[in-house]
Amino acid sequence: MKIKCTALAEEMSMEIDQLMARAARVLQPIHSKGKGKNTWFTEDGADLIRQSEEAPLTVAHRYEALGIKTAPNPRWLYCTIDTFKGKITVAIPRKMQGRLVGKYFTAEAIQDIKGTTFRHEALSR
Repeated sequence: MKIKCTALAEEMSMEIDQLMARAARVLQPIHSKGKGKNTWFTEDGADLIRQSEEAPLTVAHRYEALGIKTAPNPRWLYCTIDTFKGKITVAIPRKMQGRLVGKYFTAEAIQDIKGTTFRHEALSR
């Protein structure tokens, strides 16, 4: 079942612009359809938005990353992300080792006490 963004904004008592900004940060394109006030979210997408309101650390931030080269440990890949300077190491799944160099993919940032760690989106499933 799908939920309209205006109904979700009313349920969460926030403005539609704030809800759409949060959805852009948290959701993947498969979780929403439409533009502006005519946006519909899937149940999973609406749950992710609700979780991001309750506990912001439970939902990872998503970034577009470009693979530069393989790290000495093949489970990691050196990447660049536009919002960060320099090279960043990203954990990748075993089946994608050696295939992401020179390609764009979605990386998730997980923040904890020790710092920020990046991983490929396939590792979060």
